[in-house]
Amino acid sequence: MSEKNAPNLTPHTLTRYDEDLNALRSLLMNMGGVAEQHFGDALAYLLDGDAERGRVAMEKDYEIDQLEVSIDELSIHLIARYAPTAGDLRTIMAIVKAITDLERVGDKSEKLARIAEEVGPALQTTEFATHFPGDGPYRQGHAARCARRLRSPGLHRRRGDHSSRRPRQPRVQRGPRGPAQVHEGTPRYARPEPAHASLHADDRAYR
Repeated sequence: MSEKNAPNLTPHTLTRYDEDLNALRSLLMNMGGVAEQHFGDALAYLLDGDAERGRVAMEKDYEIDQLEVSIDELSIHLIARYAPTAGDLRTIMAIVKAITDLERVGDKSEKLARIAEEVGPALQTTEFATHFPGDGPYRQGHAARCARRLRSPGLHRRRGDHSSRRPRQPRVQRGPRGPAQVHEGTPRYARPEPAHASLHADDRAYR
C-alpha cells in the first residue's frame, strides 16, 4: 500500500505523535487477536468439549477489558494533545468505535463458554457440532479481517464521494388498494372527486 493511498501512514513532523498513533493501531490489532482467540476457545468448549480452552475463555474477558481501557485513554490523549485532523482523526474515531464491538465479542464469548459448561456434554451426543466445520469462518478469521480493513484506503473515503453508492429506488406508497408506484412530479395522495356529486347534479337537472 503506497503512502498516497494511505494518508494516515504519512510521517508527521512530531515523531512522538507517530509513535503514539502506531501504538494505538498495535493495541487495536492486539485486542482483535485476543477477541478472536477468546471466541475460538469458547466455541471449542461448546463443540469439542475442550474444558481447558473453556476455562481460558472464561478468564480472558478481563484482558479484553483492560485493552479497551488502554486504547480509550490513548485515544483521548492523542486528541487532546495533538488535535489530529482529516485521516488521522477518522482513524482514531474508527478505532474507538471498533473496540466497543470487540469488547462485546469478549462478553459474548464469556457467556458462550459458561453456556457450554452447562449444555456442552449434552451436545456431544448430537450432530450439532457437524454444522460448524473446524476450518470454517466460525472459528477463525473474522476479527483479523475486520482489523485489516481498518487499514484499507476505503476507510478514508470522503463523505461527499457517492460514486460507489447504489442509485436510489423510487419510493412505493401503500394505498388502500395495495402498493402504488410513486414517480417524481406526482403528488403522494390525490383526492378523487366524490361519485355522488355528479349524481346529485343529474338529479337537479331533471327536477
